[in-house]
Amino acid sequence: MEYVKYLFHILCIAILFPTAMSIVYSISSPVASSQTKPYIPVETRLYTEKQQRNNDQSTVEFDDHIKRSWSKGINRLNVSTTNYLQFNYFDTDKITQKMGDEEATSFNDTLLNSLISVRKKGDLVPIVLINKELSEAILVFQENEGKGGFVGIFMSVNSITGKKKWQLDSIKNL
Repeated sequence: MEYVKYLFHILCIAILFPTAMSIVYSISSPVASSQTKPYIPVETRLYTEKQQRNNDQSTVEFDDHIKRSWSKGINRLNVSTTNYLQFNYFDTDKITQKMGDEEATSFNDTLLNSLISVRKKGDLVPIVLINKELSEAILVFQENEGKGGFVGIFMSVNSITGKKKWQLDSIKNL
């Protein structure tokens, strides 16, 4: 009978000990298993960090490239730009916020239609110059990914009818 009790105790310890240890470990662990970070090999992390640095550097280089292009294009205008505000083409909403609804629509339509008529794939993002009275605007961009010539689009507001309506005045190669 003693022998059976002894085997029973050994059997219980063998079964219960691993279960008890996992419970004790999970209670005493300061970080729950759902909060642990997945294993990412060092090589992967280094590659990802390097790729992010390269992307950031490419963005900065591209921004500098566009800004240099805008500067060259503005210099070729042969127009005094001291009375003009400068906007990235994608920020023209800052211009139209200062206009009434009809004038803003007219400005956007004229701007877009004139740009579509001359811009080709690969041309750089235009800069928009608008005078402080919001009556004249000039778009300038460089063609062929910054390797081509410059184009200037000249627009003005026509208020003969009492309503401010934008019109295309000219498109020039600069």
